Amino acid sequence: MPGSETRMICTCPACGRKAAVAESAREVVCDCGRRFDPAARPTVGDPFLGRDLSGYRVEEVIGSGGMGTVYRAKQLSLGRAVALKVLPPNVADDPHFVGRFHREAEILAQLSHPNVVQVIDRGVVDGRYFIVMEYVEGMNLRALVRRGRVPAKEACRIVAAVLEALDYAHRRGVVHRDIKPENVLIREDGIVKVADFGLSRFLGTDGIDTRLTRTHLVLGTYEYMAPEQRESSRDADSRADIYAAAVVLYEMLTGELPIGRFDLPSERVPGLDARLDAILERGLAKDPDRRFERASAMGRALGDIVTSPGAPLDLKQLKQASRVAPPPPDPLKPPAVYAGRLDVLLTVLSVTGIALGIAGTVLVFADEQVDAGLYELDNDFAGWIVGLFGLLLWGAAERARRFDPPARTALLTLTLLAAPTVIALPLVVWTWIVLAAPSMRDYFDARARELDEVDAAALAQGAPPPPKERLAPRVRRREAARANRTAAQGLLVLALGCWIAWLVSGAKMRDEGAFFFSMASILTPLGIWFEVLHQRVAAGAWIRFNGWLWSVLAPVAPRAARRARMLARDARDGLI
Repeated sequence: MPGSETRMICTCPACGRKAAVAESAREVVCDCGRRFDPAARPTVGDPFLGRDLSGYRVEEVIGSGGMGTVYRAKQLSLGRAVALKVLPPNVADDPHFVGRFHREAEILAQLSHPNVVQVIDRGVVDGRYFIVMEYVEGMNLRALVRRGRVPAKEACRIVAAVLEALDYAHRRGVVHRDIKPENVLIREDGIVKVADFGLSRFLGTDGIDTRLTRTHLVLGTYEYMAPEQRESSRDADSRADIYAAAVVLYEMLTGELPIGRFDLPSERVPGLDARLDAILERGLAKDPDRRFERASAMGRALGDIVTSPGAPLDLKQLKQASRVAPPPPDPLKPPAVYAGRLDVLLTVLSVTGIALGIAGTVLVFADEQVDAGLYELDNDFAGWIVGLFGLLLWGAAERARRFDPPARTALLTLTLLAAPTVIALPLVVWTWIVLAAPSMRDYFDARARELDEVDAAALAQGAPPPPKERLAPRVRRREAARANRTAAQGLLVLALGCWIAWLVSGAKMRDEGAFFFSMASILTPLGIWFEVLHQRVAAGAWIRFNGWLWSVLAPVAPRAARRARMLARDARDGLI
């Protein structure tokens, strides 16, 4: 065709992929990330390309790493494609390294999971050792991330699949220790596979250390390594894999690595679910004890976010979605929109109820007739009605703060009764606009079912509800906080009785007065302390101290002590 440029076939020296490029091109960037001169020719050919190795015909290079070179091969007996991993020549003669290579094959052979690359065979040819693995037709996650940010829903699904594979391996004593986008493969149908357990550590018994690492080396990829793994590979356990998975998730969501003092994902990408911030803050904690204890726990947290139905995107759809990866067009409103609006309204209604109670008292004790407004009643009767109405309004507003379901209906009813009073009409309209709105009704009902502000706000905007197993710890926290409130109220009532008894009898009976004063001085700070403890436990703090305290009080309140201990266990397991 006139004007068209002559093209040539070039081969990537890193991965062996072939591509057609213009003859005038001076530099080519391969999908694997390698930059090379297309006109350059390798001086030494690969000794395995085109050869038959114990029933496997080597066809092309897929990639290379610290544990060898990976080829695409064909299993001649079955005619299927496989991945063949060969030890590099400079280490094949090292008996210790060969031993580690054999143990890697044995470890991988024990792992049979839909999200783990399966080992098929192993062997040796011409003194070169190799492992035969399942061939994954698709691409690695690194190539996908280079296209742009991955949509949050799919990023969570991919990492949740990685965490399932890691949890399966961890329960069998295997730690990957090199989780990174290059080792996460995505098939054409969207299924995720974790590859390259070459840096695994087998936590065996009988005191045998079967670490698959070279002595005096810290193996892994630095940007994805947990802080303790950077210092010593021997100190890396399953929580290092959780840290690396969190780094991968952060990179998919933001397109950047969480290095140094990094921003939360929602600060980098507007519209992201705020729960992702909490998950990543915990997964990326510098202290291993502050991370998720198990990969399955982080996977469940991500699964709570990805609750919409539908199969995962296949690889073609993922590529298309990752080109742009725009933020959600209709981001969820923050929980403060609902919580703040409701708090202001309930404060106004509560103050109004107190004011009406005071006004009713004034009417009852007034010497002259006072016009009470709409109703032509005498002072006493009008005062009792206004005072009782104010008391009911205040009580309903305070119960609504605790999201008592009947309280919302009571407030709507009470304000409707006050509607004929012109001065109360603005407050009535405001109350009905806020409380009768469908989204606020859903938010109120969700908070009544022990959902937190974030889940309740999401539910009010049409998001699916969280699973039931997430609610149990919240119910226990509410009951534990309520036990502290009950103890505080009981102690303060007793203290009040002692103070009254001291005031009444202190002047006449010195000994009894001193006793009541001493008891009141002890009970008052105890009651205040339990009220503070109630507030802290309700906010999710002091959980373990609360469990210890009620364990001491178990002979007096066994049920409360049992709930407090269960809540402390929830905190230890990272459920709250």
